[in-house]
Amino acid sequence: MDLKKYNNLRNKLKTRDFEGKNKGLDSWLYKFSFIGNIGSIFFAFFLIYPALYKTISLHWTENNLTKIISVLLSIMILSIFEIVKRYLIRNFSSDFVENNRKLKPSIVGWFIITILLISLSFYFSVTGSKNLATTSVIQNNEVKDDFKFQKDSLIKIFDIKKELFLKRNVKLETKNDSLMKKKSNIPDNYYSRKISIQKIIDRNEIEIESNLKKYNDIDLDLKNEISKLETNTELLKTNNSNDDNQNILLFVIIVIFIETLIITGIYFREYFEYNLYLINQNSYEKLYVKKERYKTLINFIYNNGKYELNDRVMAVMKLKELIKTKTKIQSSDKFVDEFINDMDKSGIFIVNGKKRYINLSYQEALNIIDNFDDTLQLLENMK
Repeated sequence: MDLKKYNNLRNKLKTRDFEGKNKGLDSWLYKFSFIGNIGSIFFAFFLIYPALYKTISLHWTENNLTKIISVLLSIMILSIFEIVKRYLIRNFSSDFVENNRKLKPSIVGWFIITILLISLSFYFSVTGSKNLATTSVIQNNEVKDDFKFQKDSLIKIFDIKKELFLKRNVKLETKNDSLMKKKSNIPDNYYSRKISIQKIIDRNEIEIESNLKKYNDIDLDLKNEISKLETNTELLKTNNSNDDNQNILLFVIIVIFIETLIITGIYFREYFEYNLYLINQNSYEKLYVKKERYKTLINFIYNNGKYELNDRVMAVMKLKELIKTKTKIQSSDKFVDEFINDMDKSGIFIVNGKKRYINLSYQEALNIIDNFDDTLQLLENMK
């Protein structure tokens, strides 16, 4: 292993602390929680919008403006709900983490309100997702219309076929009536002639019976075709209902994932920041306290910003005496010496002879102290 590779490994392993391991996870979870809020609004929209639209339409003319108002109101209501939900989850998560993840009496109220709000959010989203997934009503109406159309088409086709045989029978019956009249007008002594006509009539009757049978067969075929069409229609309806059930299950799983993502993203942000604070508290708290004390002293020396450039700074001995008698700072003399030394190095004060004067404005001095962090950290780490 060469030095460059070792350096890369060293830098990589050094970042495997709590912050290094969880910073990316915290960032992504928190961002995804907002996407979860959008998803929650999307699914709940299909519950709130139909109810609002129906109500508004009863009191107002049903038109495009009514739809637009219903959409805007639905999104606004759900957005407010999601914002309130985020804050309540955040407040509970913060208290829960700070109480070592124990449900103490002081946070029971937050817990109950949060659970109620999350439950209500689940109801909105799950019910909305069911409405979104339930498409069988529309599809089945289309199936019914298609069934009616196909049935009417079949009836027309088969009626044409039946009409052909009906027309044939009408012709044959008309012909037989004519033959019967002709036969009745033939004298009895023309027996053979009558027999010949009767045979023709009998053949026609047989053909009429055949046509009638074919007519009935066509009618039976029509009933069978309609029955098949009804069976297929019912099967399509069943499949649509099954699809609804599958889609509802899928959307409910998505809703559960979305709500879990929101809760996890917000909770993990509070958990991450609190633990990051505890881990770095020992390293930074002294620096923070020192910086705040420096700012307090600057405020005192500048007389709340009333002193200006070239005004004389209070004598060190007098400042030490005041700090010793007015504060509880341990090793107050050492603290004052560090303060004066840092102010001189930063150019806030300037020494002329044995006297010390203000060299920067009040606001410039505060800005320098606010940016002491990196320098003070280096100095503290060297001790």
